[in-house]
Amino acid sequence: MKVKKKLIVAFLISTVALFSVFLQPAFASANKEVVEEYLLTPNVSKMIKIESAPKEVKWTTSKKSVVTILGTRGENKSTVTIKTGDKPGTCIVKAKTGDKEYRFRVTVKDDDKVSRVKHVKTTQTKKAVRVKLKLVNNSSKKDAYYGEPFHLERFQDGKWVEVEMKEPVVFKAVLYIIPPQKSANKTYYLTNYYDRAELTKGTYRLCTNTFFKKAHRYAIFSIK
Repeated sequence: MKVKKKLIVAFLISTVALFSVFLQPAFASANKEVVEEYLLTPNVSKMIKIESAPKEVKWTTSKKSVVTILGTRGENKSTVTIKTGDKPGTCIVKAKTGDKEYRFRVTVKDDDKVSRVKHVKTTQTKKAVRVKLKLVNNSSKKDAYYGEPFHLERFQDGKWVEVEMKEPVVFKAVLYIIPPQKSANKTYYLTNYYDRAELTKGTYRLCTNTFFKKAHRYAIFSIK
């Protein structure tokens, strides 16, 4: 009888211990694990959001040469916009809210096989701003196309906001061709379309009318 009691007690102890493991907060392991991964190309932006953050979120990045924090918005700063650097690499974006910490792994891959818009140079004076872009067609078989229309966005209050042109513009209806494995340079004279006073210091992206994937139709640059 004593043996049976000992066995029952041992069974109850092991059962309680087992359940105590399962009843640990779900976030206990998440503090050390990556909750999501992103594969991006150089010089693009990405929005990351945490649902129901209990307290204000502090966002950090482990390697600023790979990913930088552009800004935050939303309740308790639960949404962040990040920007990738110019070269491939991997880093961890951390979001700490209260006693919880989320981790996101961001890998920036080489874009040698991606058809996209690349920033070449920004030239600015007190009266004018112009931006030179390179439109790259890395397809081995298909032509790429682009037109004259474009618009400008400025990063403010944690999001991209379109900058208003000084007057309505009707762009020339023309379509240019970029053959496979070729590129085209195009310079945008921004002050022909925007008031110089509106082009204040900050981070911008120039959105082109190119037949590339959405994430690769724009180039991010700064006005100092």
